[in-house]
This record gives sequence, C-alpha cells and structure tokens, in this order.
Amino acid sequence: MTTHHARQEAVPMLHKDDKPDLYRLLAVFSGIPMPVLPALVAARLHSGDQREPISDHQRGLLRWLAGQGRIRWVNWGPDGAGYVLTGYGETRLVTYEAQYGPAHAPRRGPPLREVLVHRLLDGFDLTTARSLHAALVAAEMLTAGETATRAHGDLLVLLAARGHVARAGDGYTRTELGELALDAHQKATRGRP
Repeated sequence: MTTHHARQEAVPMLHKDDKPDLYRLLAVFSGIPMPVLPALVAARLHSGDQREPISDHQRGLLRWLAGQGRIRWVNWGPDGAGYVLTGYGETRLVTYEAQYGPAHAPRRGPPLREVLVHRLLDGFDLTTARSLHAALVAAEMLTAGETATRAHGDLLVLLAARGHVARAGDGYTRTELGELALDAHQKATRGRP
C-alpha cells in the first residue's frame, strides 16, 4: 500500500491537505460518469500509476459513498461506466464545505440532475407536441415499454418552471428559451472527456 508521503513524492501536485479523504473523493464526482482510478487521482488519493493497486482503504471509501447513496455507478458516459454524484451527494458536499472549507477538487461537469434535465429537454421538439413518455423515449431515457416515474415528472415540472417547455395540446413543446438553454448546455459540455 502506498503511503501519503510516497504519493506526494510520486506526484508533486499532491500536497498535504487537512480535508478528510471522504470529502476530497466525493468532491471530484459530478453528473458526468467518472471511472474509479481517475477519481482517486483527482482526489489526490492515488498516484495514477497503473501498477499501483487500489488499496482496501480506497475501495472502502468508494463502497461507503455508494452504500450511503452519495454516488451511484452508471454504465453510460463519455469514457464508459463510472460513478456519478447523486442529489444526496450534492447536499452532503454543501455540509462538508461549510465544515471544512472548499475541497479544491477538479469536477468533471455539471450535477447529474442538470445532465438529466437537459437530456429530457433534448427529447422535446420545437414544433411537435410530445408527452412526457414520448420525450423520455426520444431522449433515450426510457424504452417504449417502460413507465415514467415521479422523478421524471419532477424533471418536467422543473423544465416548465424554467420556461423551457410549454403546454401544447396533450403534450409539451420546447420553447425558444429552452432551445437557447439546450444550446448553451451543449456548448458548455462539448469536448469534455
């Protein structure tokens, strides 16, 4: 197992930090899936050397965060499968920041909720009214045989409250404001690893 001192020597950017390992690790996650090793490196818990095994302590931190519902493993993402930060994890980060100060950890992208909101927004059309279910299927968030959940409905309510979708007949259409928000989100997240 690599000691903290050995990690500092192996990777000069690692510096002594009084933040708990749990906080530093949680702070690197976002709505963009991050594989295990890059997350540990970003949290300054691993040198990044592929030959260095992931320690039981590091595995335990990941297991605890996932078990508490603060991060969740998903099978989609620009680099394949990885962990994403949940809403409960976001809330815990606010608590940690108030207690320990900023984590100064590099985050990969927006929170998962924002990723899902914009993904759903992309499922709506500017001219054709779509039901929530049709938009979820168009956004590839559900298959045609699956049923929308309350969480999906909450995302729709949020889009409507922001003025990004508007009621049209039996469904919703994306508004001009929604189109601008979607374009801005796509530009901001384009080219992310």
